[in-house]
Amino acid sequence: MKKQISIIVFLLSISLINSQSSKEYFDMGIEKFNNNNFKTSVLDFTKAIQLDPKVAKYYGGRGFSKYELEQYKSALIDLNIAIELNPEYFKIYYKRGMTYYRLGDLDQALIDINKSIELTPENEDIAIIYLDRSSIKADLNDINGALNDIDFVIDNYPDFIGSYFYRGITLAISGDYSNAILDYDKSIELNQNDFNTYYFRGKAKLALNDSNSALEDFNTAIKYDPDFVDSYIERSTIKMNMENYGGAIKDIDIYLEKNPTSIDALYLRSLSYKQTGELKNAITDYTKILELNPNAIEIYLERAGLKWDLNDINGAIADYDIYIKNNPKSGIAYFLRGIVKSNNDPESAIGDFTTSIHIDPSVNLPYLHRGNIKHTLNDLKGACKDWSKSAELNNKEAKELLNQYCKQDTSNKNTANTMK
Repeated sequence: MKKQISIIVFLLSISLINSQSSKEYFDMGIEKFNNNNFKTSVLDFTKAIQLDPKVAKYYGGRGFSKYELEQYKSALIDLNIAIELNPEYFKIYYKRGMTYYRLGDLDQALIDINKSIELTPENEDIAIIYLDRSSIKADLNDINGALNDIDFVIDNYPDFIGSYFYRGITLAISGDYSNAILDYDKSIELNQNDFNTYYFRGKAKLALNDSNSALEDFNTAIKYDPDFVDSYIERSTIKMNMENYGGAIKDIDIYLEKNPTSIDALYLRSLSYKQTGELKNAITDYTKILELNPNAIEIYLERAGLKWDLNDINGAIADYDIYIKNNPKSGIAYFLRGIVKSNNDPESAIGDFTTSIHIDPSVNLPYLHRGNIKHTLNDLKGACKDWSKSAELNNKEAKELLNQYCKQDTSNKNTANTMK
């Protein structure tokens, strides 16, 4: 008997679920969407569509949810269907325009946003549509068009908080950082807790070389949103300029926790490690960069120098070999490889210095170091010749070596010429 009751209850529950209408599922999806539960809202909108596949707003709701989940290509499919079912659905044109924008199709994005504005009823608040259109125009280098859209919002919706922020962004794109800062100031007056505005104002101040004030803005941005890691990476560059390399490394570490494949961040940290003397850590970061981008050939040159500093002769030469293979006309690379080889393989070092001289005979250091090796190999005549050339190119050390080792040779030549 108990088993029969359980089966009846189960069947009744299925019946109740199936009895829910498409509208009820849609309303449930809207409620979840408004509570930022986008994954579950997709499920409810999907159930609504399954029950009634001819309603535009059901596809619109699912497309909106997918947009928030950054599933832009899938969102585009739903939004296309919604427009096919209801070509006058202005909100869908707006969201499809923004989807194209996220996908990088700026021209199509602008077409859809324009259509959205055209279809929007007169009594509808369309401030955000104009502001988003301004962003698209700015990315299309239509700065005046972007500013016109923002001014429209400021004139017609004076209480809309985002207007001054958008105009600040646009002015900064145009290089007008001073006026951008004024708009950021106004935006902060209207919304003092907006981390984004502090962040972008800090970037504008950095562009004007106002590092101290920029640092304050990045600190404030982090205070209001510690999870927005871009603030940390910007702050790290200021700390590096202030020679606070330990502080910079801590900020970059936080950024890399969320962006472990950021080559720029890894490179900044490697530079900081070099300044703190943590050369092995710097080499580790250089190695990660090369794993992410094997074509970052300049990193081999920099890593070779650190390996040389750590007395890893073979490792340094191996990195110089790779760099030279890709840049056979780099005189500096041959010179540096020659320096590394000087103690253990002097003959090969002479060859590298000679190649460096052939590539650029106006540089004095290869002559100096080739002369030094020739001197250790008891080729005083060859050494003096190289030092003489280096001295002609204004190398002070070469002049001193000439005076110390080659004076007698010069004196003997002068005596011989007199006797003749």
